[in-house]
Amino acid sequence: MFEHDKALENADQDVGIALGFLVVDSNLWIHRKVDALIFTGDMRLRRQVSVDFQVPSAEYGVALAGNSVMVPLATFEKDLLLGFDLRDEAGASMPVLTTAQNVWVAWSILVAMANAALDDGASPLTEEEVQALRAVASASRDEVDNVLASLADHARMQSLVQNPLLYAGISTFAANFLLITIIDPAAGPRRVVKYSYDVDLSDQTQDFSWRARLGLVPATVDIEMSRLDCRSHHVEVRSPLGLQFANDPEVSVSSGSTPMTFRTGHNAAVAHAHIETSEYSLSQVPSASVGFGLFATDHGLVRAAALLGLLVVLILVGALIWPESLVRARSSADAAAAPILALIGVFTLFVVRPGEHQFVAHLLVPYRLLVVFVGVVVPFAMAVSLILVPLSDHALVWTWFGLLIGSEVAVAILWLVWLRASKLWRTP
Repeated sequence: MFEHDKALENADQDVGIALGFLVVDSNLWIHRKVDALIFTGDMRLRRQVSVDFQVPSAEYGVALAGNSVMVPLATFEKDLLLGFDLRDEAGASMPVLTTAQNVWVAWSILVAMANAALDDGASPLTEEEVQALRAVASASRDEVDNVLASLADHARMQSLVQNPLLYAGISTFAANFLLITIIDPAAGPRRVVKYSYDVDLSDQTQDFSWRARLGLVPATVDIEMSRLDCRSHHVEVRSPLGLQFANDPEVSVSSGSTPMTFRTGHNAAVAHAHIETSEYSLSQVPSASVGFGLFATDHGLVRAAALLGLLVVLILVGALIWPESLVRARSSADAAAAPILALIGVFTLFVVRPGEHQFVAHLLVPYRLLVVFVGVVVPFAMAVSLILVPLSDHALVWTWFGLLIGSEVAVAILWLVWLRASKLWRTP
C-alpha cells in the first residue's frame, strides 16, 4: 500500500472506513491503557504507556503486504514527540507510519465520514471538497484556525460539518495525529504494546506557594493525562528522589461528558488513579489531568536545622548585647564554642545537595536561606565574642579564628554552587 508516494495522492475510501471505525469505537477493541510517569529531570517526565488490545479482525483491519494490519493506538496533539519509542511484548522495536502516511490516513477517514454524511441521492464530493478535507488533515498547529475557517468557503461543506461524526472527525484531525503501527495477526489475537516519550512540565501547573515552601501544606503538581479513549485507564506517578506524596491524586476532567468512575490511592513513593468509562464516542473524548501533593522527604530535618540555627544566633546576639554574662561564663566558653562551630558545619549540608531535584530545592528555599543567614551571622558573632572574652591563650584565640574563617568559607562555597545551579531563581 505504501510502496511509492503516488499511493498517498488519493484518499482511499476503504482505508477511511476501516480505520475510521477503529478510531471511533476504540473502546470495543482497546481493553486497557496503563500510563506510568517517572521523573527524569527537574521539569521532565518519561511517560510510558502500555496498550492492551484485541488485534482487529480482517473485517475491520486494513490489510497490508504479508497480511499485516494498520492499528491506531493513540491520538496526539500535532507536536514533536521527544524521545519517542514503541516496542512489543518482547521489547522489539515496532514500526510507525510516517507523517505523510498519517496525513493520508486521516484524510481518508475524513473523506469516508463526509461521504457517509451525504444525503441519499446527493452528488459525490467534488475534488475541491476532497482537497479541503486534505488541508484539514495536513494542517500544522499554527494553521488550524485558518484551515477550519476556510471550510466556510464551501457551501455544501458548511452543511456537512453539521453532522456530529464529521464535525468530531474534523475537530480531531485538524489538531491531532494518529499513532499507527503495523501488526502481524499471526502473532496472536491479544497484544500488549508499549510506547514512551518525554513530557516537558514547563507548561504544566505547579502550586509552589510560600505556604508550600514552608512545609505547611503540600505543593500541588498537575500533569495532563493521555486521551481517555478506552474503557479502562490506569495512571501511576512515581515521586522524584527527595519527595514523597502527601495524599491521593485528584483527577480533573477538563472536557467531554463521558460518564466515568475514579479510584485513587498513594503511598510515599507512588500515587495512582484508575478511571473507568462506561461510554465512548469520538465527539466526547474526555481530556483529564491528575493532581497530587508533594512534601520534601527531609523537610522536617531541614526545618529543624534552620530553626536551631536561628536559636543559636539569638543566643549569641544576646551575649553580644550583654557581654558581662559572657565574661562571667568564660570558663565554659571553649566548651560552648566547639559545638556551635560544629553546628555550622552541619547546617551547610542543607544549603545544597548535588543532583537534588528542583522541586525539593523550591520547597525548602526559605529554610535554606535561613541556614545561609545562620552560617554568615554565627561565625561573625563568635569572632566578636572571642574579642570580648579575655582569653589568656593567644594561640587558642587564633585557632578559633581559623575555624571561624573555615566555616565561613564553607558556607560561601556552597552558596556559590547553589547560585551557579540557578535552582533558587528558576520558577517551576
